[in-house]
Amino acid sequence: MSYSFNRLRNMSLAALFAALLAIGGMISIPIQPPITLQTLVVMLAGSLLGPIWGMVSMFLFIALVAAGLPLLAGGSGGIAPLFGPTAGYIWSWPLAVLIIGFLIQKWGGIERKWVFFAANFIGGFLFVHALGLPWFVQFTNLPWEKSFLLVLLPYVPGDIGKVILSSLLAITLTKALPSKTLPINQRIKPTA
Repeated sequence: MSYSFNRLRNMSLAALFAALLAIGGMISIPIQPPITLQTLVVMLAGSLLGPIWGMVSMFLFIALVAAGLPLLAGGSGGIAPLFGPTAGYIWSWPLAVLIIGFLIQKWGGIERKWVFFAANFIGGFLFVHALGLPWFVQFTNLPWEKSFLLVLLPYVPGDIGKVILSSLLAITLTKALPSKTLPINQRIKPTA
């Protein structure tokens, strides 16, 4: 494949994942608390697009939100949600994708299936909450304990489910697609 074709394909995949992230915010599982599919898409972007193109997809999504498109969960958009109480979660997504993609490439995830689970747990669960919770505490001035009970603990079961689902989907897709179809497959050199 030529360089320009690879670049065009990767740009198209990044745009596709930005669109999937928007759709993921519109899909809500009606339980308490309601669960959207946005972090599932974040994990898939890191698992399938890799660190660079996954980050591109997240920043594209954030740029569209900043431009005023109502793409976040609940139909919000504009600058305000990017600096509101849950903005730490949104800003964690590009870095979470970077971590997920890097760990999968570093640890040779295509050959070692457990790497997808570990990378998604570290980047898509631990890191997202490690940025989101302190931002929420700082923004709201609520005590850590109350914030933990509001924005972390109720979401743990759903987030663990998303780690498992995204890992299984990524493993299935990387097996099913030709080896050079996804950006994550292009530079993987498994470590011993």
